[in-house]
Amino acid sequence: MSIEPHHDFISQFLGKPPASLGQGTSIKAPAEDVVDSGLARIHTKWGDAAVAGFQAVPDLLFKHQKTLGITATEMVVLLNVLMHWWYATKKPFPRPTTIATRMGIAVRTVQRAISRLEEIGLLKRVKTEEGTTILDPDPLVDKLSVFAKTDRDFLARRAQKAA
Repeated sequence: MSIEPHHDFISQFLGKPPASLGQGTSIKAPAEDVVDSGLARIHTKWGDAAVAGFQAVPDLLFKHQKTLGITATEMVVLLNVLMHWWYATKKPFPRPTTIATRMGIAVRTVQRAISRLEEIGLLKRVKTEEGTTILDPDPLVDKLSVFAKTDRDFLARRAQKAA
């Protein structure tokens, strides 16, 4: 049985597979590109807290929060949505009640924040054939990609990579 790269990373630091994988599950050694991609640095920085889960969010989201028109509450709701988005092809579908409980706010506040994030073009609500409502963050990715083209840090890293 093959497992996702982040489980390989977790097992490397735990010394055993996560309990949810069950007995008889074989763990592959972490792929070199997984370790090189910064996962080991994340664990070095955050310790065992990273083993419980983490998310990669572009700095551009924070650098352009005001430009994008995202309030503090909307940002935390958005981060909670993105927490459920590990794979590009599997869009997140968290329940507003789950996010509200985590944040200690009313479900209606989360619903309003999600609606607003949709209104300003950062999320797209899509109903699947199975009836599940997913929150597609591709519009956010597109907007951040535009900011990247003029971002000083992005341009410096591009230049360094080309050298």
